[in-house]
Amino acid sequence: MGKAVVMKVKDDGQIRIEKGVPCPPGRGRFSPKYPFADMAVGDSFLMPLQFRDGLSSLWGRHKPKRFTSRREGEFVRVWRIE
Repeated sequence: MGKAVVMKVKDDGQIRIEKGVPCPPGRGRFSPKYPFADMAVGDSFLMPLQFRDGLSSLWGRHKPKRFTSRREGEFVRVWRIE
């Protein structure tokens, strides 16, 4: 499991603002989780079914390319169609 998160709360119940806490490096735009940008028309890939809900928002970032998906058992196959 991940690390436990503890809220920093003042004695009066308000959340305390902290300055100077460095932000860990993120994935950023240069290490995408899914290969939408690299796909040619007709290419496809499989992804776990539980991540299907966020697909339409991901597709919107790659316009004018268009994608579609179909369930395959416990996975979802995503195709580039345009």
